[in-house]
Amino acid sequence: MRRVPFLGFGTGRCGTRWLARELVKELENATVFHEADPVCTIEGYSSQIWDSKKDCIIRSFESSRKFYVETNHMFVKTFMDDAIKDFGDRIKVIILERDIEEVAKSLIKINMIPGRSRGARRWYLDPEADDNLVALPEDNDLVRCLWYCYEIKARAEKFVIDNSSIPIFRAKLKNLKEPSEFKKLLKWIDKDFFLISINPGKQIDFSSEPCNSSHLTIDAKGDIFKRGMKLFTENADGK
Repeated sequence: MRRVPFLGFGTGRCGTRWLARELVKELENATVFHEADPVCTIEGYSSQIWDSKKDCIIRSFESSRKFYVETNHMFVKTFMDDAIKDFGDRIKVIILERDIEEVAKSLIKINMIPGRSRGARRWYLDPEADDNLVALPEDNDLVRCLWYCYEIKARAEKFVIDNSSIPIFRAKLKNLKEPSEFKKLLKWIDKDFFLISINPGKQIDFSSEPCNSSHLTIDAKGDIFKRGMKLFTENADGK
């Protein structure tokens, strides 16, 4: 039987390493990696890297006795379009959510402020990039980290809308660590599909309408971030 690969991705600092470790324990018929080489970081990535390396490695498992499984938060930043081009709707998506403030604090702790250093630009998005969906309302380290989470959120929602034929499993990291919830994920996974996980941070109902590309005007971008900042402030005040 043809083996279709499984992939997972998120924001970084979001639980993809943990997810890979747990899947290793449960998926006996899979070879599981976390950020397998080539990792496809932002600096220097091109479709040629996908075509000549990543795609070839993944496809080598199609005739294997084991499935290829990889968790890699670079998916949503670099090789998503290439993977969709080659594998189409043979994909299942996990939207893995971690509280936004936890992700932001973690980025600050390891000094990976988006756009501030070469290392951050290599692994994380730059708030000054032209293709961002969410505007940066003000500039300081905390806001940059929070912006990053909402940018991933916006990209995740756009991904969902643009690829409506792809099945999606939404899970909060803290809930997924409960055995009963993790079993639901394992039950949901179909071995004949391609597994991808997105971590947009804490899932938030930004508006009564779905977030799609037509809504991502400059005003809408700013409104999305303002609502997110308001929620973050309310959460912080309530602690």
